[in-house]
Amino acid sequence: MKIAHVALLACLSATQIEAQELVVGLGYTSFNENAAENGGALDIEYHFAPRWQLGGADLYLALAAMTNDPGDYFIGAGLGAEFPLGDKGWFLQGSVIPGYYDASEPSNDLGSDLEFRSSLALGYRMPSGWALSAGATHISNAGLGDSNPGVTMAMLRLGRSF
Repeated sequence: MKIAHVALLACLSATQIEAQELVVGLGYTSFNENAAENGGALDIEYHFAPRWQLGGADLYLALAAMTNDPGDYFIGAGLGAEFPLGDKGWFLQGSVIPGYYDASEPSNDLGSDLEFRSSLALGYRMPSGWALSAGATHISNAGLGDSNPGVTMAMLRLGRSF
């Protein structure tokens, strides 16, 4: 009887895990008010299994982490969405994620420790579970801080569903 329970649990877990995704993006950051601090960046997202649907989009909880060449970093959790564009594998993906931002030097200060990361990407999902996309991410405190210079990142992304 225990083997049947373990097998059932494994099947249910595998079904849930298949809908999750890890996305790694490499790109270039651009600080709105301080072009001297522009440089390479790494962005990582983890998308949990979709929980809701709205207007044809799958909505899911998402985690995000970003670091750039000067050594700044962002880490947060929020909401993501994926809109399929037809039935050929194309999709539009976006997220809004509040989180903590740490500037490596005063010139990279975004005005607050609490920042909001918004992203938008256009991509193609292959039958193998891999996805390629191009996107942009913007981190800003939405005017809640002393200043709001923001930082934008253009990136190429590779995702893997599992």
